[in-house]
Amino acid sequence: MLFGMGRVSKSLHVVATGIVAAGTLVSAFWILAVNSWMHTPAGFSINDAGQFVPDSWFAIVFNPSFPFRLVHMVLAAYLTTALVVGAVGAFRLLRERTNAEARKMFSMAMWMVAVVAPLQIVAGDLHGLNTLEHQPVKVMAPPPPPEDYTPCSGTSCRCSARIPRPVPYARLSSVAVPD
Repeated sequence: MLFGMGRVSKSLHVVATGIVAAGTLVSAFWILAVNSWMHTPAGFSINDAGQFVPDSWFAIVFNPSFPFRLVHMVLAAYLTTALVVGAVGAFRLLRERTNAEARKMFSMAMWMVAVVAPLQIVAGDLHGLNTLEHQPVKVMAPPPPPEDYTPCSGTSCRCSARIPRPVPYARLSSVAVPD
């Protein structure tokens, strides 16, 4: 897309960009459908030979975690792209403050971040709640530290999380991060 501008008409360039974007979305759809099925398998049975046999392709593709993963990852791609475009626009503005293209580039990127970042927070929370429902062990976190606990000493820092859990899990120790 970057090197085709000026070599083809603007309308053909827009169409080509749309085709690439659509192809990328279709690719993400199928990659995440397979990955999600590995996390929350559905729509299958196991035959006498011990092989997985599909019962419902719809249930396999649209398994319980797929919609959450797809939305979360597509929003992450949009957010990452917006931040990269914004960084390039900002760099160009630092070099030449009157550059109208860089100003427009930076403005569009920041508007995209302003719209997509809150959506990503909501999508991430919904994905986390879905993971809690279907894979509670994955959401486990270490218990709160003891009262006399100091997070950083001279040799390392310790990280722990305070996450409310509906079910008591096995105690996990905190993670030490060396200085």
